[in-house]
Amino acid sequence: MVREEKSTVTPGDEISVIEEYSPGDGVYEDEKGFVRSLYTGKVAYDFVNRLANVKAAKKPSTSLEPGDQVVGFVSHLRNDLVILDLYAKVKVRGRWVVINEFSGTLTGLLFISNIADEHVHDINDYYSPGDLVIAQVIGSYNPYHLSTKKPYLGVIFSICPYCGGIMRPKEDRTMVCQSCGARVKRKAALNKYSIEIASRLRKVLAFNVY
Repeated sequence: MVREEKSTVTPGDEISVIEEYSPGDGVYEDEKGFVRSLYTGKVAYDFVNRLANVKAAKKPSTSLEPGDQVVGFVSHLRNDLVILDLYAKVKVRGRWVVINEFSGTLTGLLFISNIADEHVHDINDYYSPGDLVIAQVIGSYNPYHLSTKKPYLGVIFSICPYCGGIMRPKEDRTMVCQSCGARVKRKAALNKYSIEIASRLRKVLAFNVY
């Protein structure tokens, strides 16, 4: 017997604990034994097989494929997962940056194992809610699994937690405030197009970044 819940869940939401239900479709088990949703959608519990499933809600169509680069904002942090709202696909053609915005917001999932090419102990040292990130798509379906392991991927724009100024990548794993000079730990993108991408996406931001 399968029962479908009326409530809607979003990526990273807790569905159950592993002692109650095993992961089925559209869910995963985190490092603490909680079963969490991979998608935005409806929960369905399989009481016979003791499985928790999530049926994904329909999302805007897109042509994203593994290897594509996308930009989006960090919306939530979990112990082992960064959840991003994706807004556009980015492609470099010669000296030009081409940005194709999506018709709707897509979801990106950046698991702790795909954040950096090193062991990540504390996810908060790499990302923070509100960061503008460029990442590489490594999955074929929405929500899209992402990677920022390469040096040119990561945070390209952030807000200073001390003065509210604009922070930009300065060097690997560091963002520097343009107003007060404060430095914070981040998985900063060593990307020569970072400023241009952030500037082109200023209409997505709640304010003008330049």
